[in-house]
Amino acid sequence: SVIISLVLSIMICVVINYEDISLKLFNDTRTTVDLRNVAVEVLADTDKYDVAGVPSTVDVSLTGDATSIQVFRSKGSVQVVADLKKYSEGENIINLKNLPEKIEAVVDPATIDVTLSKKVTKSFTIQPELLVGSNQKVTDFETPTLDVMTVKITASQNQLNSIRIVKALIDCTGQIQDFEANAALAAYDAKGNRVNVTLSPETVHA
Repeated sequence: SVIISLVLSIMICVVINYEDISLKLFNDTRTTVDLRNVAVEVLADTDKYDVAGVPSTVDVSLTGDATSIQVFRSKGSVQVVADLKKYSEGENIINLKNLPEKIEAVVDPATIDVTLSKKVTKSFTIQPELLVGSNQKVTDFETPTLDVMTVKITASQNQLNSIRIVKALIDCTGQIQDFEANAALAAYDAKGNRVNVTLSPETVHA
């Protein structure tokens, strides 16, 4: 994996949601617009890399003369983009784009540590797991047969190393005799936590 220290590469477009704004008038000419919880869009080759460390939201403060802020407000919303498509090692400078010259922007947090890990693919054996309802027991059912017994998982090497089991989750709720079902696949680590990875296939037939 490549660990890089990045600052958000930010593109501010011209739309503002009035429900997210608080205005502070310092005097007749200077105005600050505070935007909370602005969503961060990540631009990256997610088919090739796993991206970790980018916050889901940031806060943005825009300061400028009252006229420029008013014109800006009348046009619409703010978008924050973390552009990692042309990543490089080391420090990267914040780029604020599409802002009027008389408006200054401050982003919080201003810097983030992003980990880009190259994805690899590995095959895992699938273990069926019966999900039973109230008044049911796993022993009420025979061991199910799956039409596919292996799954290909694409993820970072660290994620693949953390996987301890891949389960086919078969819902038996309300079943009292033999039945067939499509079972969703899920990967879990040693503590039983689900690992967010790409599975192929995503379901099997039981």
